[in-house]
Parts: sequence; C-alpha cells; structure tokens
Amino acid sequence: MLISNPPNLPTYSLVSDQPDHKLISWTLKWQQKHLIVKARKPQSHQAGLEFADEQRLQECLQKSSVKIIHIDPALGAANLQMWATACKHAQKAIFVRAAKIQKLTYVSSSRWRLKRACDFFMAIALLLILSPVILGLIAWQWIKSPQSPIFSRQWRIGARGQLFELLKFNTLTTAGTGDRVQNLPQLFNVLRGEMSLVGARPWALTEVNYLAPKQLNTLPGITGLPEIETPLAVSSVSGVQLTYINNWSLAKDLKILRQTLPKFFSSSIN
Repeated sequence: MLISNPPNLPTYSLVSDQPDHKLISWTLKWQQKHLIVKARKPQSHQAGLEFADEQRLQECLQKSSVKIIHIDPALGAANLQMWATACKHAQKAIFVRAAKIQKLTYVSSSRWRLKRACDFFMAIALLLILSPVILGLIAWQWIKSPQSPIFSRQWRIGARGQLFELLKFNTLTTAGTGDRVQNLPQLFNVLRGEMSLVGARPWALTEVNYLAPKQLNTLPGITGLPEIETPLAVSSVSGVQLTYINNWSLAKDLKILRQTLPKFFSSSIN
C-alpha cells in the first residue's frame, strides 16, 4: 500500500504482502534530490492506495525528480532487489543506507589513483588478450541456445554501499569449462568503475548483515585474499577481507594477482 502521513510531513510508507503473510512497511522521506527508504512496522490505522507491483514502483520513480535512493538493508534481500531493479529501469542510483560508512584514508591517495589506473588499463589488456575466448563463448551460446541470455546479472553491494549488477557468463555458456571463465565479463564491471581487479568480496544482498562499515567504502574485486585461501565460511571471509582493507597496498595486490592467474587457468575460482 502507498500510505501518507498527516499533511506537512513529506513521509510515506509502502506496505507489501510477503510469502509468509507478514507486512513490511517502508517510510519514504525526501531530502532535495535524495529519497530515503527506511523499514518500519506498519500501523493498523493506516490505509491507502494498493501498490500493485514493481512496475508501479518503477513508474513512480521515473516521474520523480529524485536522483539517488538510500535504502535500509533491514528490508531484506527480496525487497532490496525489487527496489534495485526498479531504480535501474528508472535510471536512479541506489545505495544501501548505513548508519556510518568509515572513511579509508588511502582511497584519496596517489597510490589508490594508481591502482584505479592500473585496473582500467589491465582490464582493457585482458579483454583484448582473452577476446578469442570471450567471442567464442558468445558464439557458442548463440548457436546452442539463441533465446537464452549470454550474461547473468546479479545484484551486489559496491563502494559506498551502491548496488550494481555483477556480470557473469550464463552457466549454459560456460558448461564444461568451470567457474574460471564464468567471471570474465566482470572485466566490464572494472571498466565501469564498479569493481577492481583485486579487492574485497562483491557481497550479495543476502549477505548484507555480514558487512562492516569499512567494507562499504571500498571497491569489491574480481579476486582477493579469500580466492587464494582455502574455502572459508562467509563470516570468516568477512574477517579476511577486513584484514585486506586495513593493510591494503599495491604490492599485496600484485601478489594476489600472481597467485590468482595460475588458479584461473588450472582450476576454478569462486
């Protein structure tokens, strides 16, 4: 439902029926070109216009002058995905709303700018070198199943909590080749500035509760410490990545890349 508070308060709520029949309420608050979406318990006295589906949300966002949406992670993965998809079609940026995002001093340093430049040029070089593989997989997908999408798109949490679509080859495309080539399209995420070659894990929406404030202020990477370690639980991965963030250096990035490349060509990378 779309519910309005008393006049003079620019606050609204969206209430949606979930599979478990529980109601979830969103408070919408406008601040200039920003929209803050916050979870709260619905109140029994509220009533209003029924919110039919995601298409209606998309239409509302398209008509709005809002440019950026900040969304409460307490809404859960399904609702985060619904809002993220609607924002994508409405061409609005969407960020996970955190109480406090800890600033990383090295993000504005010359070393970090060098890292970003290296990311960009190395991604271009890798795309050129691996273009026969990439084009071959695209051709294979088109011949085998022209109706199936070549890429799968999965929502992930990026720098400053911004949601972005992580690209992978469709599993049908990479059948028989393993996970090692499925991640190749993420080089396009690097070119778009959404990812780094080496960095923290690109967290899924279902894993948002494992994120520490520092992890919302750095770019996720195609590879990182967990990819060269033995298999780890999600909670352990978070600790390993915090160690990487706290002790980041270009030399350590190069070391991780050196250890990742042999695994890429010999076995799968998670």
